Amino acid sequence: MDQAYADEIGADGYSKDAYEAVKLAKKLTEK
Repeated sequence: MDQAYADEIGADGYSKDAYEAVKLAKKLTEK
């Protein structure tokens, strides 16, 4: 999976690795 695919499927975000995924998940759940 890459940024282009995430954009294509309408994903809420994309991260290149597990560390960035955790940061993204925290950011998305703050709302």
